[in-house]
Amino acid sequence: MVVSKIMLTFASDLENNKFNPLNNNTMSNQEVINRFQSGKTAKSSNGNLWVSADRTRLFNYYTCVAQRCEDGSFIVNGTRYSNSTSRIQYMLRNTLRNYTEVTNVRIGTSHLA
Repeated sequence: MVVSKIMLTFASDLENNKFNPLNNNTMSNQEVINRFQSGKTAKSSNGNLWVSADRTRLFNYYTCVAQRCEDGSFIVNGTRYSNSTSRIQYMLRNTLRNYTEVTNVRIGTSHLA
């Protein structure tokens, strides 16, 4: 069930040309986070960090690591997965000012709220 939802989200982003793994993009993780904060789509140079087509969620390896709420605040996924994800979470905490942190989020989760 969770995998189907993830694949639908990923397929939607591909169809809307918002995430193209074949695109030669040189955006850093911090640049992707900055664009997410500004409500813009983005994808890192390695394709592992990307903003959803609706511009409300930030994904790392198909797991939502941050989500924008309707009131303009953010939810940050603080669950420990790997060293690279921890670095991204650190950047999120230092970039986003108005956020709530959640933990115990399963790998592959597509929404935090």
